[in-house]
Amino acid sequence: MQNWQGITVSDDYNFPVIFWGEDNSTKVQFHVSDKMPHGDIVTAMCAIVKDGCLLMVKPRRGWGLPGGHIEPGETPEQCAIRECKEEASVIVKNLKLIGYWETKKIKSLESNQKYPNKGYQLLYISNNAEVLPFSATHESSARKYIPFAKVGQYHPRYQDFKEVLHYIINTYEQTA
Repeated sequence: MQNWQGITVSDDYNFPVIFWGEDNSTKVQFHVSDKMPHGDIVTAMCAIVKDGCLLMVKPRRGWGLPGGHIEPGETPEQCAIRECKEEASVIVKNLKLIGYWETKKIKSLESNQKYPNKGYQLLYISNNAEVLPFSATHESSARKYIPFAKVGQYHPRYQDFKEVLHYIINTYEQTA
């Protein structure tokens, strides 16, 4: 166990099963992996870390990691790079796959029809990013490097994200 800026972090993870979407229609759980999962990869995002801070953006859904849906013909890594530039005005380098959220649709609703019954949302990490000037757009209204200990003040579902943040911190420590 280590203490990082007031956060006690263990490398013994317990990623909870959580529910996303309208009427908690999707069951979700994070998995540690440096390998691509087999199945429908829907989105890719990136944890960009620098000096004990996590870069977060503020799209319409609230503060979170930069990322989004994979476009036709795009690899997940290309998606993460594109989304970081679009949402955060950051050019990321040296991406490393560190895990994914496995999603399982448990209720079919109009709001989740475009998603597969089972899918994956990949998480990359980068500690090498070129930060460009930021202007608010339809993609994101704000961007900020937030100290690890203050992420809970920004992330709208911090209780669901906390274990993943601890994993990001440990991974950052190993790659810094």
